[in-house]
Amino acid sequence: MNILVQHIRRVGLLAAALSLTALIAFHIPHAAAEPANLGSGATLASGGKLISPDGQYALIMQTDGNLVDYSWPRALWASNTANHSGAYLAMQSDGNLVVYAPGGVALWASNTAGHSGAYLVLQNDANMIIRGADGSVLWASGAVDTRLDAGQRLNPGWQFQSVDRNYTLVMQTDGNLVLYNRSGPVWATGTNKAGSEVEMQSDGNLVVYAPGHIATWATGTFHQNSALVAQTDGNFVLYAPGSVAVWATNTNTVKPAVPSNLPSTLTGCPTMQQGSSGACVLLLQQYLNGAGAGPSLTADGVFGPITRQAVVNYQTSRGLTVDGIAGPQTLQALANHKSPTSSPSTHNYPASFNPQAAAQWATQNALTSIPVPQSAAQFLESLVGYDSKEPCTAFVSWAIAHGGMPQDADWFPYWDSPSTQHSTFLYISSNTPVPAWYAANNFMSRFTNKGWGLQRLMYPGTNVYPIAVGDVVYYQWYGTPSNPHLAIVTSIVNGQVKVTDQGGVTLYPSSINRPLYINHSGNDLRQIYPNMKVYVLHWQ
Repeated sequence: MNILVQHIRRVGLLAAALSLTALIAFHIPHAAAEPANLGSGATLASGGKLISPDGQYALIMQTDGNLVDYSWPRALWASNTANHSGAYLAMQSDGNLVVYAPGGVALWASNTAGHSGAYLVLQNDANMIIRGADGSVLWASGAVDTRLDAGQRLNPGWQFQSVDRNYTLVMQTDGNLVLYNRSGPVWATGTNKAGSEVEMQSDGNLVVYAPGHIATWATGTFHQNSALVAQTDGNFVLYAPGSVAVWATNTNTVKPAVPSNLPSTLTGCPTMQQGSSGACVLLLQQYLNGAGAGPSLTADGVFGPITRQAVVNYQTSRGLTVDGIAGPQTLQALANHKSPTSSPSTHNYPASFNPQAAAQWATQNALTSIPVPQSAAQFLESLVGYDSKEPCTAFVSWAIAHGGMPQDADWFPYWDSPSTQHSTFLYISSNTPVPAWYAANNFMSRFTNKGWGLQRLMYPGTNVYPIAVGDVVYYQWYGTPSNPHLAIVTSIVNGQVKVTDQGGVTLYPSSINRPLYINHSGNDLRQIYPNMKVYVLHWQ
């Protein structure tokens, strides 16, 4: 892995303010044709700007009189001198940097006089510094870019950092997105297409795109208006609105001392919430891992945003009050649920099963009739009242079987007569024949009872973590278990989840990789079924 090491300077952080009137006139991506330096004796006129050498940051002498350092469209630092139209910036020959109102009235200054030949530099890390003629640093703004908001991106060579500048995420020119601490790289996407960029999409998916807008890596998260935040503990966390953590680099390097003698029972621990730490938090994390709540936790005794999300997910799956706080009710449920594990297992589903292989089979066989024996078809038709040669659950179950899921007594088998059963299976269900649509409910129940992964409400709402190819999507058309539907996730393209399904006797070419919320005819399912609920069954 070719790693581009960045030099990081440590400075403080000062306040920022912005003027909306000036925002309208300036757009990024920046062209780095603008200078990054303001030399000794030079001025920056009203409306003028400096651009960092890599083009990521802009220092604008706004027409309203405010001097602002931007990571577009966020202000990182400001002189707070607005309401002085026509003000300008002077890098005086005596070394003092001054914002002047028309008429020569000083509004703000760096107070660095007495250093003849000093000059101003806007660096690639967003920091503004004044260097003396000998290269020494006389003053620094402390501006630091600590987040990537919805709609923002990192071009090749761009970066952002934790506020203490100890951790830096760099979109390298070789195509690798790499997180560094002061000792070197600690996390990377492993992508290698030179010229790639990373986008924090408005749909909540963080995606690395190679030239030609080809996705090479993604978080697979879908929460409108999320932001990737650089934390001082070394963890870079993707937060959905409401401070809900949905993804992280899991590079937390700040760990408190944890006693070796853990409490004997989880129920003996006090209520814990984000910010808590210690032995009880470590035990809580072990129980959450044991329960398969997700996301996978490092049992480090630190109750951070990812642990909070795991608590939220567990509370949701168990019908508890969802508040992200591990109180008596949640602790008791966890204690009754499953033994703790110090770290998450590779996966909860059988090792022989490959979700990606199941998805591949689905796309290749969606237009092929499943050869249900006539007696079975007639039996199903007598129950549901229509031709059910290819019920949706049969299709999804066949895909999962071809993905390597082993058969057991809970699979609902084919049969030629009530006394004859075969080794090939129609769909996952109970041992008792049921109408085809209710088999989808049985599939969902089996998924949960087997502990194969996470069952999350995807619509309405945004509390879902995460989504991947091979996951199963469970639709409730009327918001109740009556007449549900199953599909399998077969691709995620530019942040859009696409599924493949099959139902009835009509085989639709548009059933292959259709958008999650669009039916075979191209209509929005949410408009057809206004009370619809959609769940994702994520293999874990």
